[in-house]
Amino acid sequence: RDMTIFCSSCLQLLLFRKTLPYSDRPKPVEKISDPKSIGDCLTIEETASLLERQLVHSVYEEIAGHFSDTRHKPWPRVAQFIQSLPPDELLLDLGCGNGKYLGLEGGQQPRWELGADYSLNLLKIASSRGHCGLRCDLLSVPLRDGVCGGLICIAALHHLASETRRLASIREMARLLRPGARGLVYVWAKDQESGEVRSSYLKQNKGKRDESDDATVGEFGLPVHKNRTQFKAQDVLVPWKTQNEEEGSVKEWKRFYHVFESGELEKLIEATPDVHVVDSYYDQGNWCCIFEKST
Repeated sequence: RDMTIFCSSCLQLLLFRKTLPYSDRPKPVEKISDPKSIGDCLTIEETASLLERQLVHSVYEEIAGHFSDTRHKPWPRVAQFIQSLPPDELLLDLGCGNGKYLGLEGGQQPRWELGADYSLNLLKIASSRGHCGLRCDLLSVPLRDGVCGGLICIAALHHLASETRRLASIREMARLLRPGARGLVYVWAKDQESGEVRSSYLKQNKGKRDESDDATVGEFGLPVHKNRTQFKAQDVLVPWKTQNEEEGSVKEWKRFYHVFESGELEKLIEATPDVHVVDSYYDQGNWCCIFEKST
C-alpha cells in the first residue's frame, strides 16, 4: 500500500515490506451500544478505530506545530536506554512525533535510526531536522521481521482505544525486534503520584484546580479530564488548547488517552509471545517497561 517515507532509497531497499492494514484484519464480533455518539452497529474494534481517527490522528495533524514546540527535551532514562543500544543496528522510534529522540548526542558514533508516526505534519517537522521517518500506525509497521536492534515507543501506546489493539501493538513491536534485542515503552500512569511525590504533570498546576469527581462528558461518552489533576478514570479525553494571536481566540482540542494502572503494561508484554519484561519502573507519571525478544 502507499506509504509516506522520509528517508534514503538504500534504507527503503533494506527494510521495507508490504503490509496488511490492521483495519483489514479479522475483527472481534463483540458489539457495543453507545446511541449518543455512534449507534449500535459498530464492533468494539470499529469503534476504537473511529475514536482514534477522530480524537488522536486528526487532532495531532491540527496541533502538530504547537505540540512540537512543547516537546524538545528528551527524558533522561529514555536517552540512557537509547545510548545503551548497539549503534550499528537499526533503532526504531515508534510514535516519534517531532523526532526529539532521534539524533541524540553522546554516542560514540552515528546511530542508524528511523522514526515512525501517523501524523504527517509531525513527520515533516522531524524530516526538517534531518531525521528519517515513515508514516504508519502502531498496529501495522511496514518493516521486515526482526530488522530492529532496538525499539522505543514513548507516550504513544496509551492512544490506542482497546486492550485488543494495545496488545496487537506490543506484538507488532515484538515482530520487529531481532532475537536478543530490546524495546522500551512509556505510557501515561493513572496515578500521578509516587508515594508522596507528585509527577511533573501535577507540579505544573500553579493554582488550585478543581479536584472534584464531577466531569464533563465528551465525545463517545468519555469523561473530559481536568488538566494538571489526578485522573479519575482510565479512558479519558485530555484537552489541548491552541491560541490564535491575530484573532485573539483560543481553540480547545480533545485527545483520547487510556491511562494505565500499575502492572497493566507488564501484563500486555507478558501476554505477547517471544518477549519478556527485563525491567519496569515509574518515571514522572509514566509506567515504563524494558522488554527483550527471546533468542
